[in-house]
Amino acid sequence: MTVRLERGVGARTCPQCGQSFEAGTEFCPRDGSALMDHSRPSAGETDTMVGRVLEGKYRIDSVLGKGGMGVVYTATHAKLGKRMALKILRSEMSQDADLVSRFTQEARAASAIGSEHITDVTDFGDLPDGSTYFVMEYLEGVPLSGAMKKTGPIDPAKAVHIMAQICKALGAAHAGGIVHRDLKPDNVFLIRRGDRDDFVKILDFGIAKVGGAVGPRTRSGMIFGTPHYMSPEQAAGNLVDPRADIYAAGVILFQMLTGQVPFDADSFMGILTKHMFEDAPRMDSVRPDEARPLELEAIVSKAMAKRPEDRFQTMEEFRRALLTAVPGAASALGTSPPIPLRIAGGARPSDDAGTSNGDTVPSGIIVRPARRVGLFVAIGMGVAALAVGVVILANRPTAAPVLPPPAPVPALPPRVAPLQPPTTELPAPPVRSVKVRIESSPTDAEVFEAAETAIGRTPLEIDRPSGTARTLTLRASDHDPMQIQVSPDSEDTVSVTLQRSLRPVVRRPRPTGGSGELHDPFGD
Repeated sequence: MTVRLERGVGARTCPQCGQSFEAGTEFCPRDGSALMDHSRPSAGETDTMVGRVLEGKYRIDSVLGKGGMGVVYTATHAKLGKRMALKILRSEMSQDADLVSRFTQEARAASAIGSEHITDVTDFGDLPDGSTYFVMEYLEGVPLSGAMKKTGPIDPAKAVHIMAQICKALGAAHAGGIVHRDLKPDNVFLIRRGDRDDFVKILDFGIAKVGGAVGPRTRSGMIFGTPHYMSPEQAAGNLVDPRADIYAAGVILFQMLTGQVPFDADSFMGILTKHMFEDAPRMDSVRPDEARPLELEAIVSKAMAKRPEDRFQTMEEFRRALLTAVPGAASALGTSPPIPLRIAGGARPSDDAGTSNGDTVPSGIIVRPARRVGLFVAIGMGVAALAVGVVILANRPTAAPVLPPPAPVPALPPRVAPLQPPTTELPAPPVRSVKVRIESSPTDAEVFEAAETAIGRTPLEIDRPSGTARTLTLRASDHDPMQIQVSPDSEDTVSVTLQRSLRPVVRRPRPTGGSGELHDPFGD
């Protein structure tokens, strides 16, 4: 089999997306990466790898696909007869130490994680011409991007089933100190496993970062990542940590449920600007005809919060919120959904869906304050009022199962000892504090109970109710009030985030006549 490489004389190629552009183009119009020149004309170059046997072990059978950095082939192990996939770094890129390092990083990162949802890398080596390759498991299926093109919006239960697996995969990566940094539907592969065709495999750790927070600009003129799925801090050139992957996962979930990405523009920088400064549209405004659990609106909004500290703090927290909102997805995964604590009243999607009760970024990953946090603080001032129920996860172990009492043993003849039912020692139930601590952002919010009775300011400890849940209202200056319920099963600490209110603008006439001027009644 012969495959012709689709590149003309003088063309320049994007190392990120693999697209070729005419001579004179400096940067990729899709992702902003600096384009690379070809060292030689290649319009008529044929792929001579097909048919070769590498290191006496891997016979190259055909071209499977071509990416920005390498070519992926189907291969067969010469002795085992096992079908595999083999990725070779493009020869024209083998002289670039940074790209070789990225290619090597992909193999090391994927092999180090050890998750069933991440493509396994089994071998690594160098060819006589200096090219580098690695061998990975062969997958038969479709990328998530292809599935969405075929079906359009995905059923909420299936979408949550897919996203819960993505969370497991990236959670394992984050626990090992690895941030993917380029999570997108093209890198989520769906294969058949058992009776389902949506078992997730995460691909392409080529720009992953191991062991530490890192800025996305890894070399002059290049910002790695895909603009439609890039977090605000990544788009701004700030340090990123696992919460950048959580943002990208939120974008993917939005796209699965609506059939389109939340932000789009005619240029690379136009998309990044929207990620940094514009609020994502509500899903029910994009696809009002699609039925979905209300909690999903809140969960997607929280995952896509502009500030990393306002998002889910771990992939596990994100996953638990999803399985609470759509219990059917938990059944498909063979797990039990966590028990939620629901917030009553007019909570907003960006408030507390799945609020963390102590989950933090894995300790192996250094998290530093972003250098441009000020860019994102102003965004919260323009958030429109929303009326959506919000789910807070009660992050606690699943309660121990209650075993039915053993059936009575029938009487036996006197000479035979009665049978004794097997005893099962159940674990002790979790010990709850007699107090519940209420925390809020901002702090010093006034807390009211029924009949508008003020009981204190946050942080505040109240008695845990023994029967009926207590309904509380939190109020803070320049913020919308929020109503919550504290029940006997509530966590020891309940944290909420109040949403900043839109401030009205009124017109005040000039004292000497003339046109009016806009005056902010809340300003100086």
